[in-house]
Amino acid sequence: MYIDWLGVVGGIVVFLIGSSLSVLFYGYHKIMEAPARQWGRRIVISLILFAIGGIGVIIDSVSESKLWFLAAIPITLSYLLAISASLHYIRRLRTLMEIPPANEMKRPRLPPGAYITRKSPHDLRELLMLMRENSNGLVVAGREPKERFIQKAGIKPDKYIWLSRTASPESVDPAKLHVLQQEILSFVRGRKGSVVVYLSGFDYLILYNEFTGIVKFLFNLKDYIMMNASVLLLHLPEDTIDSVRESIIAREFEWLDESRLLSEMEELALFGIMKREGEPDAGSEGSQRKGGKSEEALEEA
Repeated sequence: MYIDWLGVVGGIVVFLIGSSLSVLFYGYHKIMEAPARQWGRRIVISLILFAIGGIGVIIDSVSESKLWFLAAIPITLSYLLAISASLHYIRRLRTLMEIPPANEMKRPRLPPGAYITRKSPHDLRELLMLMRENSNGLVVAGREPKERFIQKAGIKPDKYIWLSRTASPESVDPAKLHVLQQEILSFVRGRKGSVVVYLSGFDYLILYNEFTGIVKFLFNLKDYIMMNASVLLLHLPEDTIDSVRESIIAREFEWLDESRLLSEMEELALFGIMKREGEPDAGSEGSQRKGGKSEEALEEA
């Protein structure tokens, strides 16, 4: 009987390394947050393929037939998946890498709030650009790919989240509201608050989620936004939902009054000029009280 003992030993080593590391990384994967969680999942699959390749080496070593492809195919796939996972993770981190240093963050000049608007990003272009200039960044979640959104709206957000089931570094599955929330909250934390969040694609979200789940998502997001001296704009076109459901959302959100919002921004800008350097910002504390929930409660939700 033909046996290549060196190949058998090598296959056993490869199998043990792949299987033990896959178990180790699976434990890490369960406690990771997006985008690291997706990277961890791909690495686990890559290591499983690597372990399968070890079995292929053993089979090839005890067979007189040329069965080297049983090892070559899964090991090659393992390497390719690991490389693609790393590239995917690097792209996801681009937003964090572009975050300006803390000492370069702007003074908050946004009146914290959560608003409903009928207007599209293109119709709110001037307001969004002004709010972006007086904040630490703009994040947009929408149904269209990023390039098409920029072309139609005439605005380039600091972070764009594409609501799509297509596998893309910038996409989030609309059925996974917890992932969408995590992406937005990570941006808010990274920018030290005082950001603008424009959330559109409501009609698309409701196709994949129950209305109660969407409401919980919106209310949790609104509380966190308010606590961090930021603004949440919810694009809700007419006839997207019935009046009863719309009124439920309107209990926690205000209808956007552009002139009043601009007036409040002007007052904050003037207050920022007159305020002595180093004086605590009472507006930020007030926004935390208005939010209605602690950060710990939101994390649990």
